[in-house]
Amino acid sequence: MAKDPADRIAAALEALDAGFPSEAARKRALDDLNRAYTTIQETAFDAICTAARGIEGDPDAQHALFRENELPFDLHQVRDRHFPTLERFGAQHALVRDLIALRATIKAADIKPAPQRDPDAQRAEIVRKTILEELQHRKEAYVQGLDIARLLGGLAVTVNAHLVYGHKGAIFTRNFFYLNGQLTALRTILAIAGTFERERKEAEAKAS
Repeated sequence: MAKDPADRIAAALEALDAGFPSEAARKRALDDLNRAYTTIQETAFDAICTAARGIEGDPDAQHALFRENELPFDLHQVRDRHFPTLERFGAQHALVRDLIALRATIKAADIKPAPQRDPDAQRAEIVRKTILEELQHRKEAYVQGLDIARLLGGLAVTVNAHLVYGHKGAIFTRNFFYLNGQLTALRTILAIAGTFERERKEAEAKAS
């Protein structure tokens, strides 16, 4: 069964959180992001074609429409000038910005063996569940800059959370975590929060 964008984004995020044991693993995650973008790009292009059919009697206007709203085929080629087109023709422009940030984070990630067990898995699930509950409470398809510092030891963490609608009516939550404004893997944020918590307890023990 072919993967939809929600599946591909999920796979890339899970790979980032788990760590990349090889360059091949990193490349698979980058390929997933590019294919997710391709689906969004195709949606926008279909809308552009529909608009062009509405002006079939004016070929010059049609050519201008395609020229002025040209979109790259690959995620790494997307620039700020392309976002007005993505927004104008109903594509998920906000999600594309997060895809670009996620791609940069994956490109910069270290290659190292994945840990045998994740001691922060339960805490990570609590964070994700809280975000989903907040989305449902607000009844919004997209929440930007949701403050979750209270869950992460006061760190300056925000999240861009998306409700992504997959095939067969499935609804997915996709979260992009930012530490001090920089996209960061959740496992890294949890590790930092854990270090701060241990240091705080050690300082309290010494003072008592």
